Amino acid sequence: MDKPDGLEEMPRYGIDALDAHGYTDEKRSGLPGTYAGLIQTIVSRQSETTPGVFVDVGAGRGELVKYLQENGIASLGLDYSPVGIAENRKAAIVADAALLPLKEKSAAVIHIKDVIEHFDDVRLEQFITGVKRVLVEGGILILTETNYGLGTGYDQRQMVSVHFPDGKKWQEETRWGESYARTVSRLERKYSERVKIGVPYFVRSVKQILETIEGLGLKHTAAFTWKAGNDEPDWFNSHPVRNVMVFKLPKPDFTSG
Repeated sequence: MDKPDGLEEMPRYGIDALDAHGYTDEKRSGLPGTYAGLIQTIVSRQSETTPGVFVDVGAGRGELVKYLQENGIASLGLDYSPVGIAENRKAAIVADAALLPLKEKSAAVIHIKDVIEHFDDVRLEQFITGVKRVLVEGGILILTETNYGLGTGYDQRQMVSVHFPDGKKWQEETRWGESYARTVSRLERKYSERVKIGVPYFVRSVKQILETIEGLGLKHTAAFTWKAGNDEPDWFNSHPVRNVMVFKLPKPDFTSG
């Protein structure tokens, strides 16, 4: 598959890492009913007071978008991969999550799950800046992540996965400040075999996420935890607890200064 224009420096699920991501594996990439129900509850409460669309960033195949649409909530999905959104093109666009190519003040809710772990600090700040531009006054960001705290074995190292032809997978520590494209080139030179390079990881603890995002101007207003049931699909086979964090765009303060 040809690389879309402008995506040369980006990790691309569905392009570089299609085989590893497994979009068609319902046991991993399907929509867990308990998670869909939790998000619907949060979004429905928000929709009662705040007009605007629900935007799922990193929507994959768009199952959550379709679920909310079926329940009367106007929704749009964004994803890097044209493969991922191919089944829901009418309500999804190929886009860079960190740039959010949406109209100013057009979204009531922005949702992002298991994605910001792939953002370095610069791209995370770009994403939050975009969120603040796109959200209507009083709009919310729902951010779901595993708590990558001390003792996980990651501890803030940037990692990418290397997938070998025989099915073996290796986590490789990368060099800080190295672009994804340069990482791919270096690792392909390092290994004589033909390998596929997965996306990078910039893992953070929940405390780091909260401090960073509040420092960028959003207010943390609610917290939930969620864990996939034994019979539910989940990308992480070990079914870790996810932290569902809700941030609100505060009203402008015209009294200061």
